[in-house]
Amino acid sequence: MAARAHRSRTSNQTCTPEIHRALPFQAGLNPAVHDVAEANFAWARRTGLLQKAGDTARLWACAPEMAAARMFPTAALSDLTLAAAFLTWLFFLDDQIDSPGRDNHAPLIAVAQALELPRTPPSDEPLANTFADLYQWIKALGGSQLWRQRFVDHLKQVVRAFGSEARQRARSAPPSEDAYVHQRRTTSCAWVFADLTELLMHAELPGELWRSRHYQELIECSADIAAWDNDVLSLNREITLAEVNNLVLVLATARNVSIDEARRLVIQRLHRRIGDYLPAEHACLSLAEATGAPCEVVWAFRHTLGGIVTWNHTDTRRFVSSWEDAS
Repeated sequence: MAARAHRSRTSNQTCTPEIHRALPFQAGLNPAVHDVAEANFAWARRTGLLQKAGDTARLWACAPEMAAARMFPTAALSDLTLAAAFLTWLFFLDDQIDSPGRDNHAPLIAVAQALELPRTPPSDEPLANTFADLYQWIKALGGSQLWRQRFVDHLKQVVRAFGSEARQRARSAPPSEDAYVHQRRTTSCAWVFADLTELLMHAELPGELWRSRHYQELIECSADIAAWDNDVLSLNREITLAEVNNLVLVLATARNVSIDEARRLVIQRLHRRIGDYLPAEHACLSLAEATGAPCEVVWAFRHTLGGIVTWNHTDTRRFVSSWEDAS
């Protein structure tokens, strides 16, 4: 089955559906976006994130300031600057792990250690040092110790999932369909982004809400939409790079169908999940009202999801065949 799927690892589809237009809400744009871009480049230079040849081009290609401005359209300038810096760190970590020819073990280990002890002394790994800087910035902004622990725990889950992806990539061994869906929800960073939404709105959700089934279903729905849309959008690039961690490629192998048929199936599933969002949001809002939780945070998850999807379709310049093409 794997061999037959490998022979059909091409796609005749060169364009992707405009999923961001299918969402039942539209993304906004924070007017401070251009001020944030300049500050973000300065922060990345100061913290040592821009070290290797092409790093500046990589930062330009990611356009994290646009992602932040779309995900958090009402955030104050200082809060938006933090969001852009965090997304910069996250995108650099992700790209370090999934780029061919890069050492992906050292940064994962260093970042995992930094997550265990955010106040650790400087490391040889820039991503670990940068997170230590971010953590102090986040701590200064506010948020309870409980929120910070939840945020770090979610980041640990993301880093572990990145490690699983790296091992699967090295072995050219795609996960099963169910395993991939679960893993991809984590690597979408949806729970981390939900935590960040609370922080930037200066309003924490009580444990009764964020531990609830309704909350988890809402964030799972957001994760599936953002992740599967990204998988469709990046399909041709990931075929070129012999990637295995993509829902289209996983379905093509698991169901022994062509890439184009698998892509069609993913788009169908994606539209079904878009239809699930408003009912999941309504259930979560009802619980928020019943428990006295800040409903505005639940509403803001619309911006977070719509922003990341719109950024992926309209702002990011990441989907080139290699980083050298962007430099």
